[in-house]
Amino acid sequence: MSCRARSSSGRFCWHHSRMLNIVWVAFILIGFVAAFLQLLQGDTGVFARVLSGLFDSARTGFELFARAQLGHTGGMADPLEP
Repeated sequence: MSCRARSSSGRFCWHHSRMLNIVWVAFILIGFVAAFLQLLQGDTGVFARVLSGLFDSARTGFELFARAQLGHTGGMADPLEP
């Protein structure tokens, strides 16, 4: 099966997108297994750290996205600012 990212007809190849989904699911499952193994070794605070890290990462991602978007739209909204 030959698959290009975009063909001349504009169709998207879903094969690559499925592979990326598999990679992300694997990352999440590996992280959960590692946290569970730490729990079995007696580390009871592991899931609190996992949740804290999850929300910290989400906040950082949102802040980066917001800065990029506000930077682009802010420049267009005020054409008088140098």
